[in-house]
Amino acid sequence: MGGVFTVVGVSARNRLVRLDESGGAVRPWNPGADGNLRALIVSGSTVYVGGDFLNTGGAARNRIAALDAETGVATAWNPNSNNTVLALAGGGGVVYAGGNFTNIAGVARANLAAIDGTGAATAWNPGTNALVQALALDGRHALRRRVLHHRGRAARAHLAAIDAALGTVTPWTSAATGKRVHDRRRPGRRTRGGFLTSIGGQVRNRLAAIVYSTGAVTAWNPNPNNSVSTILADGGAVYVGGTFSSIGGQGAT
Repeated sequence: MGGVFTVVGVSARNRLVRLDESGGAVRPWNPGADGNLRALIVSGSTVYVGGDFLNTGGAARNRIAALDAETGVATAWNPNSNNTVLALAGGGGVVYAGGNFTNIAGVARANLAAIDGTGAATAWNPGTNALVQALALDGRHALRRRVLHHRGRAARAHLAAIDAALGTVTPWTSAATGKRVHDRRRPGRRTRGGFLTSIGGQVRNRLAAIVYSTGAVTAWNPNPNNSVSTILADGGAVYVGGTFSSIGGQGAT
């Protein structure tokens, strides 16, 4: 996991740590980062990270890097973003990055880019008019931010689906009101959280489930009393974290 921490348990770990899945013990893996981690994905033997850092894994890496999952050493993959990377998603040999950057891998990209296995930017270039805070990949992309435009032609409020091959905005839409939306995909639906107050024309405070094929909002409505900042779907359960103290009618901390 990554974040803003410098100690986990009793072990010094600068913003990156590997934990034992069963017991939570801190593992020896210790790449360290000199700035906050905002995004992390694991693909095979590689951990891709994004954030505010300028060094990680023992090497200079500007805000985006690939780390060996066993040793923690930075690989040669080095796209070099000129500003914060806030979101990552991977698939098909490509890493998609979102944030508030204007240049990555040596080319101009407005907040959104696709990076290949060599660290070079692909031709995929939707562009957005504000920062991208979350990504999910399933043959196309769901992005959430303030208002999203595709090259000035398709307005999307906080959420959009973008063709992963062409970079074009699809007809799918489920407009949300609020400042930020996070996303996780489950079979047949997406679960979204953040600061939203309505989505798809339905009142939903900070957490909602949407049918993937239609964009329709389901009856699922846990109604947390404060913001949701992370979501994980696992089988029939959805795990969420944030600053809320009650959710689903139960107290939570």
